[in-house]
Amino acid sequence: ELAVRLVGLRLEVATTVLAGEDRPVPVAFGWHPYLAPPGAPRRDWEIDFPPALKLQADGRQVPTGVEEEAPIAAGRLGGRTFDDGYAGVEPGTACSVSDGVRRISVEMTAGYRYTQLYAPGDLDVICFEPMTAPTNALASGDGLRLVEPGASFTASFAIAVERL
Repeated sequence: ELAVRLVGLRLEVATTVLAGEDRPVPVAFGWHPYLAPPGAPRRDWEIDFPPALKLQADGRQVPTGVEEEAPIAAGRLGGRTFDDGYAGVEPGTACSVSDGVRRISVEMTAGYRYTQLYAPGDLDVICFEPMTAPTNALASGDGLRLVEPGASFTASFAIAVERL
């Protein structure tokens, strides 16, 4: 079930998984909000990305199960590119991009313990992707949670726009 609500300049999205009565249901989903502030070129965007536990990945971008301290310095995006998963996301963690006119933030408000940072070099976009489990969790079991029969699980995030 999805509940989407717009409150001022804040879009709130809550996703609820309802398990049937017969067996547990794995929780492994995420969202991919592509952000592209229009007020400045990509190289001048300022980013803030608090998660610091990077998920090591193999050559196919599949997490190995190892987490390492790898904080990303806040500041100009410049020519930096990213396609990396991060663990240790706490409720209230907010990642943001600013073009000097506005700040767009993605806040993981509940249920998202992982995030993917995606900023390819060939597109003028950046994504702070709320994820309930790391990539490949359905196969590896790493970080995978289960909703017990008859129970539910809700994860929520918000995208907010703030004028500077």
